[in-house]
Order: sequence, then C-alpha cells, then structure tokens
Amino acid sequence: MIRPTTTIFNFSLFLFTVVFAEQDDEQQHEQKIGWENNPTRRGTLKIIYQCLATIFVCTWTVLHLNVPAVGDSAWTRGVRQAKWMGINVLFPEFLFAKGVCDLRFALFGLGRLRGMEGGFVWREVVDGRGDGRFLRGWKWTVEGGSRMERLLCWLLLVPRGEVGTLEHNKGDGELYQEIVERKVEGYFLEERVWTLTHSYYVNMGGILAPGVSGGGSKGRSGRRLHWEKQPKNLEVIRGDDLTVHSDDPHSNGTHPLKQFELSREDIEDKSKSDWIAKTIAVCQISWLVLDVATRRQTGLPLTQLEVATLSFSALAVCTYAVNWSKPRNILQPTILRLPTLKSRKDYRGHQVHSFMSRLWYPSSENPALDRLRDDRVSNDFVWMDGEVPLIWTLLAVSSPFFGGLHCLAWYFEFPTNIEKTAWRVASVVSGALPAVSLVVALILSFVSRSFNDQKCASAIHLCLEKLEQFPASWWTLIEQRPAALRWETPSWSVFLTSGPRDWNTKPTYTGAEQLSKEQKLSMKQRKTQFETIWERIRQFQQNCLAFEEGSVQPRLLSGDRQTNEAIFFYAKHLQLQVSGWSEEIERNGSELWRSYELHLRGLLTPRERARLPKGCCRDYIISKVDEIERHLEKAKKVRRVCDQAARFVGVICGGLYIAARLVILGIIFSSLRAVPEGVYQSTNWTRYMPTWS
Repeated sequence: MIRPTTTIFNFSLFLFTVVFAEQDDEQQHEQKIGWENNPTRRGTLKIIYQCLATIFVCTWTVLHLNVPAVGDSAWTRGVRQAKWMGINVLFPEFLFAKGVCDLRFALFGLGRLRGMEGGFVWREVVDGRGDGRFLRGWKWTVEGGSRMERLLCWLLLVPRGEVGTLEHNKGDGELYQEIVERKVEGYFLEERVWTLTHSYYVNMGGILAPGVSGGGSKGRSGRRLHWEKQPKNLEVIRGDDLTVHSDDPHSNGTHPLKQFELSREDIEDKSKSDWIAKTIAVCQISWLVLDVATRRQTGLPLTQLEVATLSFSALAVCTYAVNWSKPRNILQPTILRLPTLKSRKDYRGHQVHSFMSRLWYPSSENPALDRLRDDRVSNDFVWMDGEVPLIWTLLAVSSPFFGGLHCLAWYFEFPTNIEKTAWRVASVVSGALPAVSLVVALILSFVSRSFNDQKCASAIHLCLEKLEQFPASWWTLIEQRPAALRWETPSWSVFLTSGPRDWNTKPTYTGAEQLSKEQKLSMKQRKTQFETIWERIRQFQQNCLAFEEGSVQPRLLSGDRQTNEAIFFYAKHLQLQVSGWSEEIERNGSELWRSYELHLRGLLTPRERARLPKGCCRDYIISKVDEIERHLEKAKKVRRVCDQAARFVGVICGGLYIAARLVILGIIFSSLRAVPEGVYQSTNWTRYMPTWS
C-alpha cells in the first residue's frame, strides 16, 4: 500500500521539474544584449525625489548651530535642529546673512587677540621624574594672517590687530634669573596656536567655566568670591572675556586661555561635519545646475519645483562658503576647572543681540535684549555693530536674490491662471517684503534711538544751558574738597554760630561753653549734610560735564540715551536728598551751601565773576529735575510707540512672508498635475550622470 506522504512528495518533485524545464526553454529563446542607455524620459516621482533630496540635504548640512547647554537632552537638541531646519526652509536668507556676520565676528576676535601686547605669562614648576624639576611655560600664538583672511577682513570691513603673541616674551637674562630663583634644572616652552576655528568655538559658547558667587575670600573690589568643587552654575566664556590682559592677583579667577588646551584638530574632532552629506549635496546641486542650464539651452521646459530647488541650492552654496571654518554639531562644551576672570561686560559693548529681539524692540528698551544666557549662546545672537547692522544689509540684498530666482518661472505654464498669478505675487512678496520690513525696522530704530535721543538731549541741553556759563575754574574749585570738612565738631559749632563765616580760616574753640550731646549730634549732622551736598554736586560735574582742552567754558554732555539718563540720575540725587530732609534741616543746609558758593565766587577773577549767572548752582539743578524728567518720559513714550509699530510691522510682514512661502511650496507640487510634455524628456548630458534621490 502506497503511503499518502510518498504520493505528495513525488507529485511535488514532478511539478518542480516541469517548471524549471519551462524556464530553461524560455531562456533559450531570450535575446542577449549588451550596453543599454538610460531612458530618454523621466517620471514625476523621479523629479520629486531628486528635488526633495537636494532640499533636505541642503537644509540639514547647512546648519551650524551653537553649542547646546550641558543639561540639554537629545530631545531638546532634536527639536531645536528641526526648528532651525524649518526656519531654513521658510527663510534661508537668514542663515546666509548670519553666517557672514559670524565669520566677521570671529575675524574681529582673531584680530583683537593678535593685536594684544603682553600680559599672559604662565609658568609652573613640574617634576621631571628623576631628572630634577623643570620650569614649564606655555603661550598662545595667534595664527598668522593669510591672504584669504586679509581679503575677508577687507571685504567685511573687519578691524585687524597687529601681528603679535599673547605672551610678553622674557629676555634670556630675565628668564635665567627666574630659573635660578626657582631652583630648577631647565625650561621648556609649549606653544599653542589660536586659529579662526578657535574664535568660532568661543563665540558659539564652546567654553564654560564655574560661576563665581558670594562667600569665600575677598577680592580687591571687596566682593567675596568662592566656587564649589562640583559647580552647578556654569557660565559661558565669551569673546570679550579673552581680552582681559592679565590675571588679577587679588582674585580667585584665572584667565580662560590659561586652562584651555584644545588645538584646532581637537575642535575639528569634536565637530561632526558630515563631509559625505556635504559632498552628496554639492554633487546634487552641481547636477541640478547643469540640468537646468542644459534644459534652458536646449529649449526643454522646467518645473516650478526645480526652480525652487535651484533657489535653495544657490543660497546653500553661499552658506557653505561662509561657514567653511565653523565647527558643526558640537554636543558638549569644554568645561574649565576653575573660575575665570570675567570682563563683566555684557555683549552690549560688541553689539551682539538677539535678532528677533532687536527686530521687535528697535529702541533697545527690552531688558532681555542685551542679556546673554549663562549656560549657552542662543542661535539667533548676531553681531549688530553700527547704525545699520550688516545683517540687515545682507538680508535686504539676499532676499530679492532668493525671490528673484523664483521669478525665473514667471512665464512658465501653470495649470490655471490663478496659480500663475499666485506664483508671481508670492515670488515678488517673498523677494521684496523682507527688504521692506527691514527698511521699516531700520527707520523705526533710527527714530527711536538716534533722532529721539538727540531731540531729548537738545531739550535737556536747553534746560540746563545756564550750567555752561559757569567757567571751568568754578568747577575746579567745586571739585576740591572744602577745607571745612577737615575741622572737628567743636570748630564747626563756632563756625556755624559765629557772625560772618570765614571758609578759609579754622575757627578756634575756646571751651567756654561745653557742648551738649544733642548739640554735638546736630553739628555732626550739619557737617554730614554739607559733605553730602558737595559729593552730589561733584558727581554731577564729573559725569555730566566735559572740559575740553583750551576751553574756559564746560560743555554739557549730550547725545545718547545713557548720557541723558545719567544727567537725570545725578540731578535726581540732589532732589531726593532734599525731599528726604525735614524743612528745617533743608533750610539750614541750603543756606550753608549758598554761603559756600558765595565764598567760591570770591575766589574767581573779576572777569570770571562777571560771567557767572545769578543764583545758586545747586538750586538751579534741582529746579530743573522735573522738566528733565518730562523730556525723558516723552522720549520713552516715543520709544514705546516705535517698538509697538515695529512689532506690528513684524507680525504683518512676517505673516505675509510665511503665507507667500507656503503658497510657493504648495504650487511647486500642485503644478505637477499639468505640465508641458517636454518636462519629462531627459537631456543628453545628465542621463549619464549619477544622482541621489
């Protein structure tokens, strides 16, 4: 009896043999061919894949974000990367303009370090492991300026320092004396080179140091300083911190470069520049440019998607060029072991601001505008020096260029006239609107800052113009400490209770009448009151008046908002002092100060006394405080209005720009539903070139 399993096995073997026999028969009749050319036509999906691959590679590899904070998670870094990719898709001009400004700021820092003269002498005694002790020294030498660097500095108007070193080199005799004093066997020097990559690295927030807080030992300034072994508060070392000339022997801090040891190769090793992705991007861009040029030359039509991709590619190439030396995708900063000397300047000195804050607050009224985060440098911080920041000029130029490339499809065929009109309007808006918005912001910035401050300064100057009638010799006498402040309390009692006051002669206390405790306290209070008035008048003179060489008349400082507010601050000090006293104390103090001013008038020449205005100088300043405050409030109101107008213009223009970009992005895909037949015909040149899609 035959088993069922045997029957099934034999039947399966029979079918397997029949199938292979038929395949062999078909293969015997198949024609053998050699080289086969690529197809002469392309499909819609191929166009989409190639263009989207190019756009993605460009937007991914073009990002050179700053170093994240130490505690940032992978999710935070990923969201930040995705956010800036979206910004690059909608506003690629900003990445290019910011790259140029970052390059300029790095060159500026490199030039400042190159121009420094001495101050950094770092040496320590080390054990030679059986060979005795040695004196180890190290210094930073700034990389010599190449022709390319000089060309970039010339093109970007960057001030450069003289060629030099960051260390004051000791002579042979002086160095030999130090070796003898320290009882060491010899000396060796380690030379470190500061490059453009280092300048980028520090501006990106790549160096952190433990923060300094209260407690511990006192520094020279009287502040108590200390740090923890495991610091929780880390502060970014900024570019201006590197220009501190020497270590402060009375402080616990050290210069940042004393602890920093990374070479350019170390930074490049930390950097994760994906050269394979960049190479693919360059090949994709090259293929796209060649394909577009060939199709235009041969009369073959293009798609709107290819034109938009060409626009992205053009700006991507420019951004690659300006960020050539900038590190990319560094995840962890370099943390120094000890607190460092901080210059204690904010970025106001170098005019480094948040781009969005400056755009929304052109008057710089926002307190967060000039504040830099302690843990990292935000990615939109840009060097904005000068009345017209360079980034605004670059955006005003690059935006029409980017939008103008979309206008290449002005006469293309569209599925409907509505889409053609929408494309044309969106191309013009995306090209012109950023420039218009920046021009409006620039005008508002000028009105709220330069024009408004000058107008306020003119009003304050007109208000206090009588002060300029006091000769310089008058203010010289004011600055000298009154001799009466060196008298003892009993002498002050005689001076205040006697008849005509002689400010030049110390009165003699006979002791005929013993002073009570209350009388002594009253005399001390009046002496302190007089000294306070003199100190406030002297502070006003030092901070609000300028004395030019050869001029007999002082000049009231005016111009920027800080000067206007300083004048009000020191004048307000006098008024607050008056308001804090009782009526009797104020009357006695004012009478005493008027007596002192009469004494000073007598020390001037007759010609100088003739030019003096009538009245008391202090009373005149106090009487103008309220008027000065009204002028400042009026200027502040103008700044608030300008800020509100800037935000309104920014919202409207930003919304219209995003809408225009979204319209373009929508049409580049919707237009593929009806295109000329020649769009799908491949060119002869590009059929033999590899592409990535």
